[in-house]
Amino acid sequence: MTEIQEISLIVAVVLLLGSGILAGIGANVRNSSAPAARTGDASGLLGEESGPRGERRRRRNGTHSVSVRSPKLRDLDVGMLCAEVATRLEAGGSIESSWEASLRRIHPDLDFAEIEVFAAHPRPTLREKLNLLLPVVGAEQSANPLRHLQHKEATAAALRGMIIATRVSGEVGAPLAEILTRVADGISGSLEAAAKRHAAQVGPRATARLLGVLPLAAMLMASFVGVDVFSMAFSGGLNSGIFAVGIGLMAVGNLWSMWMIRRATGVPVKGLDPTLAMDIVAACQENGVSLTATLEAVGEAADEPELGVVARMLLLGASWEEAWAGANPKWHEMASILQPSWEEGASPVPLLIRGASRTRAHETHEAVNAAEKLGVRLVVPLGICLLPAFFALGIVPVVVSTIEGLLQ
Repeated sequence: MTEIQEISLIVAVVLLLGSGILAGIGANVRNSSAPAARTGDASGLLGEESGPRGERRRRRNGTHSVSVRSPKLRDLDVGMLCAEVATRLEAGGSIESSWEASLRRIHPDLDFAEIEVFAAHPRPTLREKLNLLLPVVGAEQSANPLRHLQHKEATAAALRGMIIATRVSGEVGAPLAEILTRVADGISGSLEAAAKRHAAQVGPRATARLLGVLPLAAMLMASFVGVDVFSMAFSGGLNSGIFAVGIGLMAVGNLWSMWMIRRATGVPVKGLDPTLAMDIVAACQENGVSLTATLEAVGEAADEPELGVVARMLLLGASWEEAWAGANPKWHEMASILQPSWEEGASPVPLLIRGASRTRAHETHEAVNAAEKLGVRLVVPLGICLLPAFFALGIVPVVVSTIEGLLQ
């Protein structure tokens, strides 16, 4: 076996094993019904140096400068955190102590500032990625504990809803414990729906990863059996043309598969999740807050100014359709649910609760259907691009080499 053959064999095995490992990692979903997160929320409610972060700073600046690594936080149940903080508040605890105790129990290095940063930017920065990949002295203290989480996007969306609920409570004067209790169920439902969507997409994603490297692995395996693929590729004429076509088909097939996966995944909702907004509005309505005051408070807390515009237009006597005409399409479902209660003067709480549950179930059903269709549709780039690339890069060189040997 020549040196080139040995290198080709090693690279081919590494490619196949690597793609298989990546596919297995993607398929390793611990629990398809709850991605979970435990985390806290009280932006300006905790003092600047209170909580675990202040304690870490005092340890570093004081006599105890020994760096102690904290356990990594893998899963977070934000709904359970809401219920825990609400329980502490109902037991007579202050907002600050309730949040701090809940966060400290979850992770010793977690504080509200890190929760806010993660909720706004769930994807780690370049420096945080380096800290996660290459931990050095002091890196564990500077890294956000939430960066180790699975299901980052879904957890960040739940945390945003939790933070907004807390701010709305301060704006309208409704008891925070009652609002968090109401929001807890909605957050748990949102995380469960996100986990189901993720689990449904694991299989197609793993298949796409594995099939995407097969043409290249076939080329390297051809080199292993003694075919000088690279010399044939650069020899000019028909051989070079076949090689170029194979590379092009492999690239097109991978890009096509990635596009289909992104399309099936869908575009994440920016800002406040409408289903969580329904839960927050329902909690405020249960506490006697007017609908216009609730919409204005939610719009200000969530940085959704269009909700404030709707509230002011309704106060000025605009019709329901006129008030919601310029709103983001993501609010249309909530607007249709609130319309009967606004026009008839009835409580919208039952409609909001049922509407939020129905919306989550519909989104989950659509995502699962899209994932099931994706598994079938991935056959198209496989048959049109990846299989011809497999033959062009792996089978054709072997056949050509065999024929040349016979002719010689």
